[in-house]
Amino acid sequence: MPEQESQKPEDGQPAPRRRVFGPTILRPPSRPDAAPADATPQRPLPHPSQIDPAAVPPSPGTSQGGHDEPGAPITTPTTVRGVERKRLPVTIEELQALAAGASPEVVSRAQRLVQGYVPDDARSSAVVLWGNRVQQAYADLITASLRRAESDVLTRVTAHLNRMMEILRSIDIVAVAGAAREGGVGTYFRKIFSKKIETPEELRAASVEIDQLLKLMRSALDDLLRLKGEIEESSREIDAVGDDVEAAALAAQFLSKYYERDAEAADDELPDAERRELSRRFLDRSMSLTQTVLQIRGSSTAREAQVEQPLQLISAIQDVALVLVPGWLGSIASLTAVSGSAPTPTESSEMAYQLRTILERMQR
Repeated sequence: MPEQESQKPEDGQPAPRRRVFGPTILRPPSRPDAAPADATPQRPLPHPSQIDPAAVPPSPGTSQGGHDEPGAPITTPTTVRGVERKRLPVTIEELQALAAGASPEVVSRAQRLVQGYVPDDARSSAVVLWGNRVQQAYADLITASLRRAESDVLTRVTAHLNRMMEILRSIDIVAVAGAAREGGVGTYFRKIFSKKIETPEELRAASVEIDQLLKLMRSALDDLLRLKGEIEESSREIDAVGDDVEAAALAAQFLSKYYERDAEAADDELPDAERRELSRRFLDRSMSLTQTVLQIRGSSTAREAQVEQPLQLISAIQDVALVLVPGWLGSIASLTAVSGSAPTPTESSEMAYQLRTILERMQR
């Protein structure tokens, strides 16, 4: 207990104030998020979907009607007054009447081109470039196709096959078999005046070279397959560009006929002289694009042959060079190893027939 102090009053004097010491009360610290005791409780915020738009006060600078006041920030979508850009109405039937043989896909593309054309922007200088992009794309594809036709792998493999056929044609079956039995000076002098392979030694040297050619051609098979895929993809791209060119030609033909009509029928304000000029320009572009279409369609046979070229080389390597040639050379070697008389006419004719078959299949 805190002590209490008291004094007795003197006579005639008021009693002094007593100091009383009591217990000390400590208040715990308040939390930052605690509201004052006398604070008014806040109402929960409504969900956005429950807010009444009429109860929301307008933003500064905006009138009650929602229109911005002069100098106020723009808070609503705005529109700019101008002239509507007219498009040309065209139907599938109208385009099909101009090109009865066109595919539905080409007609649909031509319709989109016409619908995307704005007559207000018509200028002769711009019409001259109508369809120029797809024509340039076709030219680029043709250039790439020509480079593939002169591919290094085609040149190398063709040279290897030609060299192999040259060696096979120079083999004299009867002479090789006879030289194996004769030998001597006669064989030596006969060889001086002949460019054919007539001795077992020459046959062994030719077999070594043929084996080297086979290894080179076998390693080129993957490159030939890859080249075949590139040529096929290029052919598909050319066909797709052909459809684009045909659609551009059809659209240009429609626009040419559109400008043939007078101004009143076409519902525009172009002078007749300018309309005739635009009609002529579009007709020129339609004819040029049509010529390109004819070139693309006419080149389909040549492109198919170009695809066949690596396939033919692959077949010549896999089915002939790697299979038939080693077997035929083995038969010739067996004839030279047999001692005794020369090969019979039947054996010689059979070996010659097999050689002709090999050479014919290589040349296909």
